[in-house]
Amino acid sequence: MKTKVMSGVIAFVVVWTILIHAQSHWSPILAYPLYPGEMVSLLVTGGHGGTLTQDKIGFAAELVVNLLAYLLATFLLFRATRFSE
Repeated sequence: MKTKVMSGVIAFVVVWTILIHAQSHWSPILAYPLYPGEMVSLLVTGGHGGTLTQDKIGFAAELVVNLLAYLLATFLLFRATRFSE
């Protein structure tokens, strides 16, 4: 059960991040949950865009940070509900 949920979280975050970057216009409502990764991406690119290499590294770092944040949140939720039983 845990593995299926974690896999679902991974798939959801990856698809969500790709969809946010594929849009022709930026929607802040959809991007706010991806804020931790966005900040890391801005640190890599310098905030005003960068080279293509920096942009690719920033996207990868954004994806990794968001995955870690949401997997940690899911793990802590599982742990909290296990202790409450």
